Amino acid sequence: MSRCGFCHKVINDYLPFTCRFCHDSYCPDHRLPENHKCINFHPKKLVDNLKEYHPKQHTCRNCGRLISSKYNLCHDCWLNINKQEYGKKCKNCGGTIPHYRTYCAACYHRRKREQRQKLIKTVQIIVVMFFLYLGWIYIQSGIYLEDIINVSSVTTKSKPPDINIQQLEYRIHNLMNRQREYYKVRPLEYDTKLAEIARAHSQDMAQNNYFEHTNKLGQGPTERGTIRGYICHKDYGTYFMEGIAENINQDWLYSSIITEQNGVEGPDKTVSWDKGIERYEWNNEESLAVRVVESLMNSPGHRQNILDPAYSKEGIGVAISKNMKVYLTQDFC
Repeated sequence: MSRCGFCHKVINDYLPFTCRFCHDSYCPDHRLPENHKCINFHPKKLVDNLKEYHPKQHTCRNCGRLISSKYNLCHDCWLNINKQEYGKKCKNCGGTIPHYRTYCAACYHRRKREQRQKLIKTVQIIVVMFFLYLGWIYIQSGIYLEDIINVSSVTTKSKPPDINIQQLEYRIHNLMNRQREYYKVRPLEYDTKLAEIARAHSQDMAQNNYFEHTNKLGQGPTERGTIRGYICHKDYGTYFMEGIAENINQDWLYSSIITEQNGVEGPDKTVSWDKGIERYEWNNEESLAVRVVESLMNSPGHRQNILDPAYSKEGIGVAISKNMKVYLTQDFC
């Protein structure tokens, strides 16, 4: 069990961050030296230390901060310079706004609120007109309104559908990146080697009927990657991170089971029921991908891994067992 060296919080749900100066492990909230009050950290020597580890990095032309990109400004200086470039006028009130905007903040939110109210009124009118139309059909043809509304939308088949595992994995990957883009996090690259490691673990769980990060041989995601020659090491200057982070999920190939029973009335007017026929409502590739992403995003620990900006690559592995369980493994680096 790993604990943060500063707040002593258990950090088993994600990979610990190791400080370069004191070599202790910390949670994401205290991974920076100034956050955990590192005794070996000296701010005046920070730039020299970083240049020693990263000699090819650049410095911001405005504040002198060390940056690792090809641009001449850090993110904070870029925002400050853009905020100073005022001179454009709001189309609604005529106030001064930045050059990259059309309306000021007050007018923008007012327009959005008015548009939202118009949309709500339009939807209400459509709903009222729909039920008026159903009532007109009921009056004209004598059909009960309940018979129109209570139409079963369940589509059942006797055999499970053919699922393309590779297409399902790529679809889950794309939906994961949509979640990261929505929360302003850089999309993940799809790593085929990570996908092989994840797929092997999903197949092992499906064949041996277990659901854990550690397999029957006691190997976690980092050990399984090392066996296949995959080493994940990330150096951030003041701290570094080693190992593979992992999410796992288990679902079913079907969303519900419908049992159809037939009753037979006996001589004593008692009704006996047979065992019935089970019919499955099967999931397709799209519904499986959506269910998996929703399940992981609703879990705080899995959600933190998905939205963590420290990860740049991922691999998705899916396997389906004989009893129609769907196993997913998502590995991060």
